[in-house]
Amino acid sequence: MSSSNASSVRTAPARAAALAAALAAVLAAAFAAPGAAGSAAAAPPRPPVRPESLGEPAFTDLSGARWRKLPADLPRLAAVPLAADAAREILAAPAAGEDSKLQLRVQDDATAPSRKEKPLLAAEAGRVQRNGGRLVVTPAAGPPLLFQDVHRPGTKDADPDGTTYSYAGRLGAGRYFRVLAQFEHDAPGSYLVNPANGHAAFIHEYDDDVFLSPDGGHLLSWNSLNPPFTLAVASTGAAGPSFEALCRLGGKGVGSAEMKRWRGDGSVDLVLVEGEGKAATRVPLRLARTATGWQVEAPDLARLAAPDGFACFAGPLPPEKR
Repeated sequence: MSSSNASSVRTAPARAAALAAALAAVLAAAFAAPGAAGSAAAAPPRPPVRPESLGEPAFTDLSGARWRKLPADLPRLAAVPLAADAAREILAAPAAGEDSKLQLRVQDDATAPSRKEKPLLAAEAGRVQRNGGRLVVTPAAGPPLLFQDVHRPGTKDADPDGTTYSYAGRLGAGRYFRVLAQFEHDAPGSYLVNPANGHAAFIHEYDDDVFLSPDGGHLLSWNSLNPPFTLAVASTGAAGPSFEALCRLGGKGVGSAEMKRWRGDGSVDLVLVEGEGKAATRVPLRLARTATGWQVEAPDLARLAAPDGFACFAGPLPPEKR
């Protein structure tokens, strides 16, 4: 037998084996379970959802703190006596008014957000997109969040109503996406979306007093219009947004507060105003963040603990039942 014929005989089994393997691969692909062949392909995009539909902890209504029913076993903040000289200093310090730079505010001009939005959207490279009245924010994890403009015409029984959304850039230490909400019959507010996990929060502005800490890691907020007076501290860092502390005035719950100043990133001075008018009592307070959490400092700790006192609780708050 010639050398060429011998080589053909030796390679014939190898060729047959290769053909059999190829045929087996084709048959396996043809009869594979649906979706198995494309398991390595990218998953289809998730449809966008409204932030409120996620429920807690993925969505937190920071302005709704005053309505929350607090569990009886919610741990209290540590209470520490406030030194007399510190109390006098807090009472004497000027209060931050409505026009203070400490306040987080939506622009007064309702057309300003739309004028400023285009370059902010371009900077996000597709993570925040507008299509007409639809604004979609896409975090690194979780579903995209939908902010859909709504305009309802008036009827003989109801006035026109609606909500317009606009993108306002990033906010806070967590670099949250900030979406402004302009309501036709309510105070404006902001949706804050964590770019990593997609968790979101809503906070009213103008109705609520809202103060961002110097490092952008916390929001201090309260509403003096609707009792019970409730003060909340929320995280706006990488793991938030979420409640870290919440204080509520007992009794009739009628009260307000005067913002004095942030003392660095984890401490804030304020005055609690219990009651209203000439009968109101002004109480200096300091909320300070320690290695173990927030604590409240006050001249009279027994007053804080009284049934009609100012009770302060540690977060996070348990999710509300829907």
